[in-house]
Amino acid sequence: MKRFVMTIMAVVAIAAAAFAQNCIYIYRNDGNFITIPDSIIQSMECSKVDSQEVTHTNYVMQIVRTMSNTYTFPLSTIDSISFVSPKYEAVYLGLSVKWATCNVGTTKPEGYGGYYAWGETEEKSDYSKSTYKYYNSSTISYVDIGSSISGTEYDVAKAKCGGRWRMPTVDECQELNDKCTWTEFTYNGVAGEKVTGPNGNSIFLPAAGMCDAKVVYHSVTNGFYWSGTLLEGFSDNACGMFFFSSGSHYWGYNWYRYIGLPVRPVE
Repeated sequence: MKRFVMTIMAVVAIAAAAFAQNCIYIYRNDGNFITIPDSIIQSMECSKVDSQEVTHTNYVMQIVRTMSNTYTFPLSTIDSISFVSPKYEAVYLGLSVKWATCNVGTTKPEGYGGYYAWGETEEKSDYSKSTYKYYNSSTISYVDIGSSISGTEYDVAKAKCGGRWRMPTVDECQELNDKCTWTEFTYNGVAGEKVTGPNGNSIFLPAAGMCDAKVVYHSVTNGFYWSGTLLEGFSDNACGMFFFSSGSHYWGYNWYRYIGLPVRPVE
């Protein structure tokens, strides 16, 4: 806890000068993290008032105010705050690309990470068509951001993870599906699939479910993961991977672009 307190106070003290950086990363104790672009941050402060409006003797909340939102985090849930992006480990499975050990938005293999609408690079509280950045309600149509966003400005893995990380294409998802062995597996108490490549190396994909509107569905039982590829001939759907915890798995599955799904990066 002492390391965290020094970190948090240092961030508050240097925030104004350090906003020349790209983002701040709020690392939580559960391995997940929140990324906030520094360009939209207006202020950061610690508060002695908790989420129930109870005033404490010590600081209990971290508050980050942006142009459009106010983020509040209990200090007890935060490990540290940093301007340094997380480092992802790449695993070579014997395929055409290396797969990350973690989802975007977490530093632990069993962590669900963030839920992201296709083409959006920030989490949000409501994954409805009306809140989707690339849906034009006046024309009742989806905005064209390309048939493949892997490696582009619309790629959340590229935006959050940096380096050569990007969203997998649908062909790379197919390769993972066809050339690997999928096994129902529980890792650190989290249900999911162990995916073992032709060379014997493996990754773990947690059954994180999906977020539709304001509700997370099918966590623990199903895994849904975006690819960076639009469904051919359908501008309102994009492709990805899907598995049941029973071991059935599919590539090329598609969902409405506004649905919030996890992303597993490749490089």
